[in-house]
Amino acid sequence: MHISGGDTVVIAIGDKSTNMPGIGAAGGNDYVSSVTAEPDPGYQGYIQDGTSLEDYSFMEGTPFHEKTDIRVGRFYTKVYFGPFRDVNGIEDDTKEQIGANHVISKSGGKPFTEELLHHLTKVTGKQENGTNFPPEQLTLADLSELETINAAKTKGEIGDFPLTYTTPNGTKATVTVFLRNDGEDAGGFDKENIKE
Repeated sequence: MHISGGDTVVIAIGDKSTNMPGIGAAGGNDYVSSVTAEPDPGYQGYIQDGTSLEDYSFMEGTPFHEKTDIRVGRFYTKVYFGPFRDVNGIEDDTKEQIGANHVISKSGGKPFTEELLHHLTKVTGKQENGTNFPPEQLTLADLSELETINAAKTKGEIGDFPLTYTTPNGTKATVTVFLRNDGEDAGGFDKENIKE
């Protein structure tokens, strides 16, 4: 069995009364081999597995970017793919995920707005039920990080600066804003006409 794709969610639920796994066979796991997941280019994969709909965790190695074996023999398995992000935060306690990308910008010019950095980092996250967080719920964990970045940017300084995003329950992902001497000023981008 092979699961692949881009924006894809697959949930496999077995029979709890007979301990038949969600991904497996009635004859037992000896009859199951080569159960894998592979995200399309530009995506990354997540696997949650457990003994019930309430008792599960992210599989070790999540998120992954290449073909990965899925552990079989569990009652509940969920495989999903989402857009690739440079940094990912995963929390087993809340079953949440948050990811964002680093930003490279020429130093100098206008400061970044929180809204523009949200767009440039492409911060996204999934809630426990697998649905996306509304964008306004993924916020900066520490506004002083943005102040430090903008103070350096407006002075034309170069350096690498942390920027941490959080979900409402505290799952975090920290990316880096790289300020450089040359290149384009990301702070001057028009988010309606932004170049990838």
